[in-house]
Amino acid sequence: MPSWRTTLTAAGISGPRLRDDYTHAARRVLRREPAPYLALRMLAAPPLVPFLAAGLAFMNLVDDVAETGTRSNGPPDSPH
Repeated sequence: MPSWRTTLTAAGISGPRLRDDYTHAARRVLRREPAPYLALRMLAAPPLVPFLAAGLAFMNLVDDVAETGTRSNGPPDSPH
């Protein structure tokens, strides 16, 4: 499994701010659902992983809002 930095590079994500955003999304998924995150990292093609992780993060956020009316108890997202 390639490093996260290598995965971001393979996906063509080069800007530091965008790399930080995709990293934040991936960490959010890893904290909430480690098994699907690890399966994604091991089974998906590296150029797709950041985009799929962002999709999972969005899915988790929508699920939290639908179930509770608010985001999960994780740290607040930093505004950009």
